[in-house]
Amino acid sequence: MSRNTRTLEKNRFVHLVCLSLVQPLSERELCEAETSYERYVGSVQRLLVPGRCSPADTLHTLARAKMRLVRLRDAAAKVPSELLPLLDADIELTKFEIRMIHLRVIHPDIMNAPEDARCPKSPIYLAEGFTPKDLMELVAGMQGLGVGRLIDGSRVSVETFAEAVAWLFNVRIRNPDQARHAVVNRKMRLTRFLDRLRGYLIEESRK
Repeated sequence: MSRNTRTLEKNRFVHLVCLSLVQPLSERELCEAETSYERYVGSVQRLLVPGRCSPADTLHTLARAKMRLVRLRDAAAKVPSELLPLLDADIELTKFEIRMIHLRVIHPDIMNAPEDARCPKSPIYLAEGFTPKDLMELVAGMQGLGVGRLIDGSRVSVETFAEAVAWLFNVRIRNPDQARHAVVNRKMRLTRFLDRLRGYLIEESRK
């Protein structure tokens, strides 16, 4: 048995689940189970560090760990209800990582592609006559007004807003904070791009 296999199979969480099948766990042991569950997750993540193990060894280790966890889950009637969600989470995590390794083996060009290559490009490109500086007028105004929010409801930073707009038009906006400062501190024609947009909308409304 490899060291990695022993690490997963002898994880304290697994030991506590096994112990719960033969005797009630104390309050302290139930609390310890939550901590040891997180250690199991950490052990799986360390196992997946590139170059640590071959795909075959990693699959073997995870498969053995999954089999043991599933056997314990089959004895659910004896496992304390406090441990069942953690046990289910360990099983799903292990199964997920096994599927991911299979995908890396079967489709290495896709799964091992650089992060940039996995990100789809926007179908829109900035037309001639417009520059990233024009887009920064939008970024500065919309970010300042709080037009966009992150998924947790927090305010979007200038960098994140600029990155999203840059992706949309397939351009690079260098030093967003500095670019915003340059936009809001113009001495002449502060909103030249926004003025063009406003002019277009006024003209269209009169037709």
